[in-house]
Amino acid sequence: MMKKFFFFCIPLFFFSCASFRVPVPGEASARKNNIFAEYMNIADAYNDLGKYDKAISYYKMAMPNKNLRWTANYKLAHAYAMNKNWDEALKIYLKLYKRDPANVSVQMSLAYIYAMDGKLSSAENIYSLLVEKNPENPDVLVNYINVLFAMEKYSEAEKNLAVLKEKFKDNTNIASFEKKLEELNSAEPETDSVASESENGDKNKAEPEN
Repeated sequence: MMKKFFFFCIPLFFFSCASFRVPVPGEASARKNNIFAEYMNIADAYNDLGKYDKAISYYKMAMPNKNLRWTANYKLAHAYAMNKNWDEALKIYLKLYKRDPANVSVQMSLAYIYAMDGKLSSAENIYSLLVEKNPENPDVLVNYINVLFAMEKYSEAEKNLAVLKEKFKDNTNIASFEKKLEELNSAEPETDSVASESENGDKNKAEPEN
């Protein structure tokens, strides 16, 4: 009886083992990584649709994964910038700059944030260095000229516009920069004329009538 019992118990044992799923080593970790990757995909999709608030939420959810952390940080900073949240964007770009100070894309983004936040001197400092170190990058020069215009440094802007026209003659921004300069130049004589008329009027008023 013992032998028969043992004999019939073996198939029951193997049957129960067949129904029991043995965990694969590393499977839980892989599943968790897939979730973080999915968060990134969802964030990217929202970002492409211009729904930056949603994108920001999902980039934050993807960030705990060490393999995605810096990519998520970079995309999060960009989403903040597109959402015009300059303070939060600046915090992250400064962190990215500290990690990789030679990264031109990060430097340009940092300068852009400074400019949009009204910190024009900081933006000018970064752009001037970028122009010096990246003379073949027209985007850097265009942004630098924009900042110079914003700071009313028109002679500097005109000087750099001449460089843009010489090196990148097909750049689409040249026409708009030239138009700005034309408007400024045409406005100056009118201003002087008004000032002159005002002065003459004051003199006439000051002179006693005969």
